[in-house]
This record gives sequence, structure tokens and C-alpha cells, in this order.
Amino acid sequence: MAEKSKIFSKKQTEEVISIFRRQLLTWGIAFLAIFTSITGLSLWGIKKQVENIAIQRIAKQFEEPQISSLMKQVAEQQSKSILEEEVNPEVTRFKEDVNSSITEFDSYLTELKTKYEQNYTSLSSEIAILKKRNGIMKLGDLGTEAADRSALEELEKISVESEDDSLKIAAKSEIARIKSFWSGVTRLKARSISKIRADGEMRAEEDLTTEELIEAMLSHAEWDIRALAAQALGKRKEKAVAEALMKCVKNDRDLEVVKEAVKAFESVTGYESPDVFSSGYIEKWWAKYGEETILKFQDSKSGKTEPRN
Repeated sequence: MAEKSKIFSKKQTEEVISIFRRQLLTWGIAFLAIFTSITGLSLWGIKKQVENIAIQRIAKQFEEPQISSLMKQVAEQQSKSILEEEVNPEVTRFKEDVNSSITEFDSYLTELKTKYEQNYTSLSSEIAILKKRNGIMKLGDLGTEAADRSALEELEKISVESEDDSLKIAAKSEIARIKSFWSGVTRLKARSISKIRADGEMRAEEDLTTEELIEAMLSHAEWDIRALAAQALGKRKEKAVAEALMKCVKNDRDLEVVKEAVKAFESVTGYESPDVFSSGYIEKWWAKYGEETILKFQDSKSGKTEPRN
């Protein structure tokens, strides 16, 4: 009877495969050992050579126009993708940040400009007022130190016409300072009127005629001669004297001359001045009481009292 074929179990099959694998690995290693001993190459050298061959072949493939064009397209697509997905958003964000910063800076500049303009306007206004106040003080100095009537008149104009109340007050203050100064000060001490005549003849005040004193008061070039003449006329109660004194009070440009003329007018007429320089008051008083006062005067030419009309 023929011998039946032997059938392996699963376990026996796995053992046979394992033995075959070990045998195959041993034969492979032995073959590589024999090959390397014959060729003189190591496994590492074989690996490097294989890599070099692969790199060279890949490089040649890339040199082909089709591959080169394909790589160029891929690069462009990738660049575009990177640009759109990564670069553009950053650029957009940067632009937005810059625009925001510019807007904020513009707003700051506008605010600063507005504030500066407000401060400049306020400062300019204050400086203008200070300049005007300084000008008012200078007018006061001219009124006291130089006896300048024009300075006093300018102050009176400011005290009435200025739209700024503070300037009105400042002007009134300087007017008061000038009047107070001249109420208690005189520059006539140790001055003489004895040389009033054109020929220079030394004559006492009482030897000078009323006409000579009036002429000196109204037309002499020196302020002190005019003031002394007005002072002397205060002792002569005559019609021509009162009228000449009023004219002097109204027109003379030296405040001390005006002051002496006002005092002389008081002495001659009995007028009581409310002010050291009272041109306006005198004119009003004379319009009311002048005719009555004239009747009391001795006419400077006839030496007689004028009759009533």
C-alpha cells in the first residue's frame, strides 16, 4: 500500500516557515558578505552610491522642459497660495494699523491745533490788553512828568469810549493820579516873571499892565512865564482877565499853566472849581453866571464898573 502524503499542522507549518526565514536571512547575509569581500564595498557605501545614483537621475529629470515647467507652475501656485494666505493678511493688517495710527495722530494734531489756537487767541488778547494798559500808564507818566495835556485828554477819551471796562478803570485811575499830582505839586518856586518885557527890562509883577500879563499868558513860548502870568492875573478882577483866563484854561497844552489859570479864575470870579483842570465846568459856569460877574468887574481900560444893559 502506497505511503500516504504527510499533512502538517498549523503549528508545524509556522515552525517550518520560521526555519525557512532564518535560513534565507543567513543565506542573504552570507551572500552580502561574499559580495562585499569580492567588490570591496560596505553596506554604507552601497547605500551612498544608490542615493547618488537616485539624486543624479532626479536632477536629470528636473532638467527636462516638461518637468521644469511643471515645477515652475507648482512654485508659482505655492507662492500665490502663500501670498494670499499668509502675506496678504499681514499686509492688510499692517495697513489697517498704519491707517488707524494716522487717524489717531490726525485727531491728536487737530485737537492740539484747536487747543493751541484757543490758547494763542486768549494769550494774544491778554497781551493786547497788557499793551493797552501799559500805554495808559505811559500816558499817566506823561501827564505828571511832562505836564502833557494831550496825555490827559487821551485818557479821558479812553475812560469814556473804550469797550473794555478794565481799560476804562485803568484810564480813570491814571486821570486821578495826574490830578492828584498837580493838586499838590508846583514847578514855579524860585521862578520870576520880571523879564516878561521884550526889552528885557527888570520890572516887578505889579508894574506890568493887565494887557502885558494877558499877552504873556496866552502867547509866550515858555510854560513857566505863561503860568506865572496866569498866577499874577488872579489879583486883577477885570472883565478881560476872566475871559483871557477861560481861553487859557481851554487851550493851553501845559497842565501846570491850566492849573494856575483855573486858580486865578476862581480868585477873580468867585467860581469854585470841582476839579484841578475844569475847562468844561468853567464854560458852563460862565454861561450861567458870566453876565452877573462882569457887572462886578472894573473895566481894564475905563476903570469904571460897567453899567447894566
